[in-house]
Amino acid sequence: MSQTNEGRQVTRTLCLILVMALAGPRGLADADQEAATGHLLIIGGGLKADNGEIFRRFLKLAGDPKTARIGVFPTASATTLSATLTMDLLHQYGLPPGSVDLLEITVDNAATSTADPAMLDRIGRCTGLFFTGGDQRRIGHAFVNADGSDTPALAAIRAVWNRGGVVGGTSAGAACMGKLMLSSRGPAIDSLDFGLSKAPHHRGAMVERGLGLFQAGPIDQHFSHRGRLARLTRVLLESDAPLGFGIDEDTAIDVAANDSFEVLGRGGVTVIDTSRAKASNTALGYSAWGIRLNYLERGDRYHPQDQTCSIHPGKALLKNSAGADQPDEIGLIGDLGQVNAVKKAISVGLAMSPLEQRAGLFIRARGGQGYGYRFLFRKTPETQAYRGRVEGDGDGEADDRYSILNVLLDIGPITASLESPETTMPVDLDDSRARELIQSLVFRGIMPANPEREFHPSNSVSRAEFAGILVRATGTGLWRAQGVTIPDVSGESLFTREIAAAVGAGLLSLGSDGRFYPEERMSEQEVCQAFARAAVLASKEENPSAVAAPAPAKPDDKGPATDSGKSQALTVPRNPPMTREQLAVAIGQFLGLPWGIED
Repeated sequence: MSQTNEGRQVTRTLCLILVMALAGPRGLADADQEAATGHLLIIGGGLKADNGEIFRRFLKLAGDPKTARIGVFPTASATTLSATLTMDLLHQYGLPPGSVDLLEITVDNAATSTADPAMLDRIGRCTGLFFTGGDQRRIGHAFVNADGSDTPALAAIRAVWNRGGVVGGTSAGAACMGKLMLSSRGPAIDSLDFGLSKAPHHRGAMVERGLGLFQAGPIDQHFSHRGRLARLTRVLLESDAPLGFGIDEDTAIDVAANDSFEVLGRGGVTVIDTSRAKASNTALGYSAWGIRLNYLERGDRYHPQDQTCSIHPGKALLKNSAGADQPDEIGLIGDLGQVNAVKKAISVGLAMSPLEQRAGLFIRARGGQGYGYRFLFRKTPETQAYRGRVEGDGDGEADDRYSILNVLLDIGPITASLESPETTMPVDLDDSRARELIQSLVFRGIMPANPEREFHPSNSVSRAEFAGILVRATGTGLWRAQGVTIPDVSGESLFTREIAAAVGAGLLSLGSDGRFYPEERMSEQEVCQAFARAAVLASKEENPSAVAAPAPAKPDDKGPATDSGKSQALTVPRNPPMTREQLAVAIGQFLGLPWGIED
């Protein structure tokens, strides 16, 4: 590079930094949102190499292939493998050699790389930028300052977008696009059970600041493949975000500057509107009603400004009718977590059926017991279904595509036998100060009652019971039981697999003779160490070892919640044995549940 070019590079970088400093983080973001002339290509993950429709659209939005330059961020991944594969595919779809730049910004080097003048210049030279998959929290932590403001690198990304470039991302690279970015480590039903996490080791969904490029609402990815209607719905209701967008795998939305978008690819996009919905959170489960759903596929467009849909002209409006391929009239779908179960429920199961409503279940079974949530999909006078053939962009696909508008959704808790949770609650809690908390743990299958619906709150807790309850409470995977052999734990024990998982995860240890001693009682030290280890395992932080372990407190300390991200005190008895009621209180505090000890 000549001295003249170097001088131009420095001048360009200094100008960018000066503009950011003058605008300030809030003013710059607002101005960029208004000024943007580029596109976002947000992909729901699982992008297949042969999906030419999406790859070609990205390259088209990046400009003339002769002058286009693409920057790929591997930030969400622990390696650069997915980024290099993406670069290879872009070349296969026509991008000339030497036109792709690997922009290695990671959570480890973000403190310097996101402000490095050379990196900012490399970003600024691009006409298209792409975020690969992995963990979206890595993207948020790398590109967003601790106070929520943009790093210089994020401001440079906005500048590319402002002048007409495209910013794309898949999976984690999709989830990070909104103002709110959500993530979770457990199954979708955890979000209904536990809501928004207040600390890294809490169950449920976490919501943080995203890149703020897509303003209409949060994005959830792998939507139909991972049953995430439950997760996104509760996040919207609890975070007061009226609209949310669930994007299926191998599917994308092409977003214009005003957040209007077109659907492309092989799956669909579920638009969730909670602006008129209501919700209730009790110890016996979460309930919500009045949620409005739209489901869109290839060729359809959505306009967030007035919340309207434009259906592709190749799709015809269908009338409700009963056909040979219609499902039975019972109206119950056993597992909404299956791939495309929600799509089937609201299309052929409801909108294209004479039925006025159709129910589906999210069920979690534990040791012969179970509980879950019933999702009731209902027609309205505005419910409409469309179907037709919409050919993709050059890939020759011409399968039938669906669009379903204006379906209402209600959610309520049930037992595995489809009864009200009240019918299974313990009958011996009248004298317990932790009655509501215990009920919440019994309903969620964490601390079971016996077949006679007795909880026995004053009974002491054995090591076997403690191990089983802690594994269930923390979501420690049962896969950790693999290869663990315990000679004094029967295969018929209620918590056999949980005990092996607790040992495999290091929550509890075996004696020097390899035995577990399941009937013995826990010492205070063992209890505290087990909770501390569980906090580290359950943490969603980039550096789990940095998570503060929950500290023991005096027996009369209710363990008030502390600031988000910090552990609160656990009420651990100083004079064991621990009772079932005391363990329930400690579990509730560990999980950050809102039900505690009654005054």
